[in-house]
Amino acid sequence: MSVNKEAFDEIMQSFNTDGQGLAAIFESGELMNILDDFIDYELFLKNRNKNINAKKLVKRISKGTNVIYGDTNNSDLRKVFYYSHLAVCCELFYGWKLSLNEVNREAMDALIMQSLSSLKDATSDKLKEIQDRVQRADAVRTIQILRMMGLLSSNSDNQKQFSFASGNAQRELDGLHVVPHFKMQKNILDNNKEIIVFDKTVKKPEHAILIDNDPAFKDLYASLNENYQGRMLAFNEDADSAILKVMELIETKSIKPCNLVAGIRIDHEIIPDVSSFFNQLLPVLDTVSDFIISVGAGHTVKEFEGRINLISTLFKYLKKYGLDPVRIVLHGSGSFEDQRNTPLFGCGPTTTYEILYCKIIKKKLLK
Repeated sequence: MSVNKEAFDEIMQSFNTDGQGLAAIFESGELMNILDDFIDYELFLKNRNKNINAKKLVKRISKGTNVIYGDTNNSDLRKVFYYSHLAVCCELFYGWKLSLNEVNREAMDALIMQSLSSLKDATSDKLKEIQDRVQRADAVRTIQILRMMGLLSSNSDNQKQFSFASGNAQRELDGLHVVPHFKMQKNILDNNKEIIVFDKTVKKPEHAILIDNDPAFKDLYASLNENYQGRMLAFNEDADSAILKVMELIETKSIKPCNLVAGIRIDHEIIPDVSSFFNQLLPVLDTVSDFIISVGAGHTVKEFEGRINLISTLFKYLKKYGLDPVRIVLHGSGSFEDQRNTPLFGCGPTTTYEILYCKIIKKKLLK
């Protein structure tokens, strides 16, 4: 199979899976009730955070374990997933218009095929654009699950972000900071039938630090540093040397300490020792910070096992220091191979399987 054919098939699978998810929400009868909250999604989240207690919500869904299994039949969790899925659709189907009578499984399949069929013969660069959209959409799901749970409440404007293994930064700079919107329009050519328009805005963090030592990103990171002029520090080098530079910038008050750490679908080998990782990270963190790590499928079952074990190790380590981590499992049960074959959302190679969130209290980890 050619590289382009494989990329096209993965794109189609991602769009079809999430399109079917949208149709399922419509069939549940909940879609029209939810859409109103996406007119001003930031205001909706602000009001929601006033009315829920994140800690109690987590305890209730997880039955006191702080490990949330995504296949749990729970109305609170279902609402979290419905809203986060609609946010994903705003990224994935951005700019698309959809008549309400097309929100069913057959119509979604037809619309997606019609919209993407031209990609069969697309250049690698064009396919890469759509692949980036899929990657951003996955990051949208991660961050919106955490926002809907009430775990992450800070706005992008106030976030001093630290991200490692950042790749081309599509997930870190865009996906994590998407604000989803739906617009409703009337189709005057079709008896004024209502049309949904998938829309979004992308906020920017107060400042962002990106680290990735892959030389393929050398020119990209140089352009990010140039274009963002101070709000962006992109290091195309090893984490050890980059963190030392960040520490110096914080000590000289050139930048503020970071209050958001985001490692999105990272390789477990990036953190060979959890204790050393936090010892290295803590000097660049604020007194309180949001800590987010997610993992994907890896290329093999062995890699997947390593990623899941990393999440488990991080969870236990943070609990040992008196923190309150939350682990969100977005796959089925069974052997590691079974788990890897049963993601709850998206397409295996480009979806998130587990999320770890923790509110880091710096002084607790300094004990």
